[in-house]
Amino acid sequence: MKIRCVWEHNGNDSIVYSDNFAGAYTRGRTKEEAIRKMPLEIAAYLRWAGKPLLDFPETEIVQEKASELTISDADSDVLFDRERGELNIEEYEELKVLALKSARDFLALYESVPDGNKSCLPARTTFYGPVPRTAYEMYEHTKNVNRYYFSEIGVDADNEGSIAECRERGFSLLESQPHFLKTQYFAEAMMRNGHCGRCCVDLSGTTGYMQKRCIGWRLKHLVRMPYQIYFSLMSNICPGKGRCNLNKGLRKGYRKEIIDEDYFISVGKNYD
Repeated sequence: MKIRCVWEHNGNDSIVYSDNFAGAYTRGRTKEEAIRKMPLEIAAYLRWAGKPLLDFPETEIVQEKASELTISDADSDVLFDRERGELNIEEYEELKVLALKSARDFLALYESVPDGNKSCLPARTTFYGPVPRTAYEMYEHTKNVNRYYFSEIGVDADNEGSIAECRERGFSLLESQPHFLKTQYFAEAMMRNGHCGRCCVDLSGTTGYMQKRCIGWRLKHLVRMPYQIYFSLMSNICPGKGRCNLNKGLRKGYRKEIIDEDYFISVGKNYD
């Protein structure tokens, strides 16, 4: 059986996903390094999923995406060709089982750590801010993106409780919506909610789909005008009324967006 690989890269820096083993991926300084790791990644993935191992796995690049994102820290905006179609209920249920198992196993791993606040890792920053170093920070970071990722498909989820609990609630809310397996439904939901593709989590005024800093960032950090004047201006000129992380410290990132009708992906629009 072949491992269908999607290669995303920034220069040579590479991340390789398997589009027929959802969640499996490897990283490397080159494409070749990432691909060499893939058979072991798939073997570990299949053991975790409780599925038979492959006898002679072969890798095959089926898609390539050149990116300007921080691939070395697994930032990504590739949409798999295989994901553009609609899911049937059997495929959805299989993926949901894996997503919930992942959350429960991650919670069990976190709870097994004797001291979740200790770390031997050096401090550093990446595209979203300080990199989590302790077990507690890693757990909180992973749990607290639940609301953001569900919001990308028009689901008003939350981050309350454990990672398993909030993920289960997110799926329940998703399934309560009519036509939730329709690709067109997700595109329309994102358009209604006015979400951009990436929120400004590092307060930089930039998102993964908006490489230039927005006009709000420049007003606030370069002009350094008084806050009341700044907020009044933003309420009138910013399509999202300044309701992004840049202004309120929230993982909202509200901005109007455009939808690529061919791929049904969300693209933050640059308004300056």
